[in-house]
Amino acid sequence: MRGRWSAIVPPPTIVELEEKRALPPDALKAREADLILAALPAGGRLIALDMRGQSWSSRDFAGRLAAWRDAGAAIAFAIG
Repeated sequence: MRGRWSAIVPPPTIVELEEKRALPPDALKAREADLILAALPAGGRLIALDMRGQSWSSRDFAGRLAAWRDAGAAIAFAIG
């Protein structure tokens, strides 16, 4: 099964972003947002994963992933 999917879906690319300068909290959040958006592929969809966010069942999450994939846009996850 892995071989079939690897021909359809490219392997993920992991990009770690970090602002090394010491900035005040609000400026740091703004800078991190700029870095995330700059790393997002053109036309890509940014999915923010946060423990305080909306919970989805595995089935719902899989359905959303399939819809995003079928729409043809690159998908990027921001995990925080």
